[in-house]
Order: sequence, then structure tokens, then C-alpha cells
Amino acid sequence: MTGLFNRSDDITTPPSPLPKLAASLEIRTLWSRSVTSGARSHYLKLVPAPAQDRIFVAGFRGELSAQSLDNGDTLWSTRTRLRISGGPGQGEGLVVVGTEEGEVAAYAAADGKSLWKAQLTSEVLAPPQISDGVVVARTVDGRLFGLRVSNGEVMWVYDRSVPSLSLRGTSAPALGEGLAICGFDSGRIVAVGLQDGNEVWEARASIPSGRTELQRLVDVDAEPVIADGVTYAVTFQGRLAAIDLASGDTLWRREMSSHAGLALDERRVFVSDTEGIIWAVSRDTSATLWRQESLKGREIGVPAIYKGYLLVGDFEGYVHWLDAANGEILGRVQVDGEGVFVRPVIADDAVYVLGSGGVLAALSAPARKR
Repeated sequence: MTGLFNRSDDITTPPSPLPKLAASLEIRTLWSRSVTSGARSHYLKLVPAPAQDRIFVAGFRGELSAQSLDNGDTLWSTRTRLRISGGPGQGEGLVVVGTEEGEVAAYAAADGKSLWKAQLTSEVLAPPQISDGVVVARTVDGRLFGLRVSNGEVMWVYDRSVPSLSLRGTSAPALGEGLAICGFDSGRIVAVGLQDGNEVWEARASIPSGRTELQRLVDVDAEPVIADGVTYAVTFQGRLAAIDLASGDTLWRREMSSHAGLALDERRVFVSDTEGIIWAVSRDTSATLWRQESLKGREIGVPAIYKGYLLVGDFEGYVHWLDAANGEILGRVQVDGEGVFVRPVIADDAVYVLGSGGVLAALSAPARKR
């Protein structure tokens, strides 16, 4: 059986105090609501999912709801009676979640009506994704499943071996160009056909090294990001890599360790590393453009780009607003005292942040002048 290593077990850097701000940024809280039980200390990837006029939110105790993007009002809510551990994903009229018991459950995006449930082989810790009539879900035991949108029928299964020790977490699949791209605990990135699950290419983002199992951890827990025909991925205790989407050829890679994730703009890749350092590197060459060390030890979450700002949450529930051009910290706002670790999401000219305590907030700020 695979051992699970929690990221909180290896926090050796004491948290930095809140840094001084380089400028006074006017951040507006449009609304803030307590909407679910959240994820608390479970480090679950319960990322809110926006669509049209609403945003879908899940809690680990089984709550699933649709909130109005405009004012946060609840449009519908259902108690699924499931232990939700990954999701929600949305698309093609569905909202889907994964569970501790290895299920993927689908609900109608319009009203929350239960549509189907599929039993997989182990816990689902990453949000399932939907595209072209297929729901793609990753399980802890190293499998990637393709399920039919209409009824949850298993269309295909892709199976990889799992190391004896791994981080508690899995990479959510990224879907694009008829492919499902997913990272595995071996440090490999795999592309499979979305309709048949056949392997198209495999790339090694990182190679395990060291004498102990802990030193050899190279999990890909961060979701790969696809842009302009390139897949960007980062591993724990490994590397940040750019991989050609069509061929699987590695365009560049450089040393980097992250279990949180990355974000992109037109020129840069932004990464929150395991120490809490924020990096900006060139998408073309991987050269370092800037790094921000003032948030070291604050358990920085997944970054997001919004109006020229780079947003990251931390263990105290602050969302820090950095200038994407140079890394200066311009502002911050506290959303949820339980912490903010999942990626802020952008919709309807605002940014939506879900805290681990179940608070959902809509924020906005003037666009950053370049």
C-alpha cells in the first residue's frame, strides 16, 4: 500500500511576518459568504468552478452549491451525503465531484439534481475535468479514468504504477487538443487520447534521486497548464518543465520544487515553490525574471493572474497581490482565517477566492498599469 506524506509534515521554514506593501492598492470586497464546510486541514483541492452567471462550490462534508457571481446568493444547494475530496469540475451541463470512497458523482448544473455516480478504484483528490463528452478523473492509486458524460460509464482506464511513498495529493488532468495531460507520482507527465485513453506521449519532468524514499519524492501534484501548444508542469523536489503538446518533446526544464502549482501570462510562468518563494521565469527560455522571498514559510497556495496582478493565498487566509511585472507586493486582503490554498478563479471581471474554512469572496481592483 502506498504511504502518504502530507505537505504539512515537512514545514521547516518559519513563517515570515506580513511584509510591508510597496504601494497602496485599493482592493474591493464585492461580497463574502460562508458557503460550505470548506476543506479545513485536509489540504483538499476544492477549487470553485465558475460558469455563466454562477460559481459552483463544494465542501468536504458533502455540500455542493451554485452561488450567484453577482452577489453570492445561493441559486441551489444540495447535501450529497458524500465525503467530497476533489472538485467541483463543470462543463456540458454537469457539475462533478470526486470522493474519499473513490466515486465520481455528477449533478445538473442548472438545479443540482443528481444524475449519476461512478465507482472508481480509489480516492479522488483532484477535481475531475470535462471536455468533448468525457469526464476525466485521476485516482490516488495511479489511474486515470475517462467516463461518459451522459451516464458515467467507464470508457477507458490508463494505469501507472505508484511509488511506495508519495505526497497526499494528485495532479488534476488538463484537457486540450483532444488530449488529457496528467502528472504522476513518478515525476512523469503523460498525454492520452481523450476518447480512447491510449498513450500519445510520455515525458519525464523529473528523475527521483537520493537515498531515502522521502528524498526521492518527485510527485506531480500541481495541475499542468496548457498554452499555445505547450504544456507547463512542475514537480515536488524536481523541476519545472515546458513540453511540446504535440510531440511530448521537452523544450526546457530547470530546478524547481512545488506541490502548489503555477500560472501563466503572455510572457511568464509563475510558480509558488515549497519554501513560499514566488518565481517568475521566461516562458521561452526558463530564465529567472524575478523572485519574491517576503512570503517564505507562509504556505503559499496556487497562484493566479488577474488584471496584471499575481494573486496568492497563504496559511492565514490572506490573498497577496503582487505586480506580475516585477514581483512587488502591492496589497493584501484576508478572506478566511483557516487559510487560502486553492487557486483563485477569474470570472465576470472579478476574482473569486475560496478559503479552507468555506468562505467564498469576490474581489476586484483597478487594472495594473504597465
